[in-house]
Amino acid sequence: MHPIISFFYLDIRAYPLFVFLAIMTAVIGPCFLAKRAGLEVRRVFWLYVAMAASGLVGARVLHVLTSLPEYLKEPGLITNMSLQGQSFFGGISFAVITGILMSRRFKLDIWQMGDMGAPFLGLALMLARLGCFLNGCCFGIETDRPWGVRFPILSEAHRHQLNENIAGLFSVRPVHPTELYEAAVGFFIALFSFWLIRKKKPAGAAILFSGMAYSLFRFLIQPFRASSPTLSVSGWFYPGLYLLFFAICSSLLLYRLKYRRI
Repeated sequence: MHPIISFFYLDIRAYPLFVFLAIMTAVIGPCFLAKRAGLEVRRVFWLYVAMAASGLVGARVLHVLTSLPEYLKEPGLITNMSLQGQSFFGGISFAVITGILMSRRFKLDIWQMGDMGAPFLGLALMLARLGCFLNGCCFGIETDRPWGVRFPILSEAHRHQLNENIAGLFSVRPVHPTELYEAAVGFFIALFSFWLIRKKKPAGAAILFSGMAYSLFRFLIQPFRASSPTLSVSGWFYPGLYLLFFAICSSLLLYRLKYRRI
């Protein structure tokens, strides 16, 4: 945990910095592939700017809906510009809808745009989760595994353990570094997506594989993530959402493989 990064005598908060780098990667990265493909870079750039902006809105919307009592107590948190209080799959949902609408408006191929974004979305996920790790949020449950991470006293993980009566005031139990697990998966998604693009698999294969891989991973890792104290929906809500995403992506991928030449 290292929430503040010192850079040339400047103290910068790690989490906003890494989220900013993640957004820039997801927006600017596809432009390089667009230029190589002979597409109008300006349209691709604004497409991904719109997707990034709507993704931030969607992430807050789903978090509000799944933590409604907390926001009803403090309605000002809904419009708070802080990056805290985000639900990643809410952001994905809004970004996908925006991408489809904007692709049609800009007369761009939806599947090609998705594939161009897939590897950079993987890298963006990696950067964002590294920011989470440095910030000390999105941590896992307690573990005795040798790779368990022990966060500092009075960190978010420690306060969670105090609330659950599983740690003392001056002791912190090691937890699963779920942020690093996700960062590794994001890097794998980026590499495999680049490989699919180079192999010229059916348009849509890279982005659909990315959706399948990440949603399945989130479903499998869910039992190892510490539960949010503000969550007001059933514990099966998010696992069900992950399975829904996996089913949609896998069905679309099978369709693309069946009716398009490999």
